Amino acid sequence: MVLLHTQPELLNFAEAESAKDSPPKNADVAMYDSHHFKIPLEADDYIECSDFVIKNIESIISAAMDTGRNRILIDTNLKFGLPMENVNKIAGPFIEAWAYEIFSQVIEDENNNYDLLNVEAGERLNFADVILQFRKVRKRSRSVTGHVDVKATSNDINQK
Repeated sequence: MVLLHTQPELLNFAEAESAKDSPPKNADVAMYDSHHFKIPLEADDYIECSDFVIKNIESIISAAMDTGRNRILIDTNLKFGLPMENVNKIAGPFIEAWAYEIFSQVIEDENNNYDLLNVEAGERLNFADVILQFRKVRKRSRSVTGHVDVKATSNDINQK
């Protein structure tokens, strides 16, 4: 399973707002009154762009799975295999590399029907494992960016 999203989670400022109204519980807690937070604003066409990116990502992943390009073979010399309840911790980087490879293949395809312009691997500890840029004409730009957080669960992994 690959879990996808197109925008990082927005910060929750409710805790900061409630801190203004009540005194700190201990002396080590800082008050937020003197801090100025930049609150992200959602673009007018965010829903449309988000739907566009999600549709294209789903189509790319579905096409890879429908054509049998969703297999990653990992051979070990372990006689009894791996414990399935923790295999997702090992498989995560493999799934991330697979997703990056699938999106890169779309870029290289001369018949790229997904409007995918660019693919980048996310930096270590970044919220996105893969960053995608799609061609989409908007008011102020000609592209839209999607941030993909790739996840693996033990339900997605089979041992032979």
